[in-house]
Amino acid sequence: MSRRLNPRQATTVVSVETAGAEGPWGETSADPVTVRAHVDAERKLVRSATGEQVVAEQTLLVMPDPVVDVVTAITPESWVSVGTDRRRVIGAKPVRNRGRLIYLEVTTT
Repeated sequence: MSRRLNPRQATTVVSVETAGAEGPWGETSADPVTVRAHVDAERKLVRSATGEQVVAEQTLLVMPDPVVDVVTAITPESWVSVGTDRRRVIGAKPVRNRGRLIYLEVTTT
């Protein structure tokens, strides 16, 4: 899905909880941050970080943010909330043009 993204297309505000380490009470995550994204609800078959094939329910095209480094904030196993819909991140791929981040393509369960 490598295409140009107009900033006006990124109209959805998305909340991201970066995955953390396993603690004594289970998995921990960082405080949520908000970013702008374009949401594509089309299903597609993708490979997870472990190499298994899974069905991605949503693809988010996340715009670069001047406050939040989206490449380090959105990692596999993080949680992404779009409205009341909370999903686990399968993978995140930065799309660059001449070394500059255009958007981050995020696939979710």
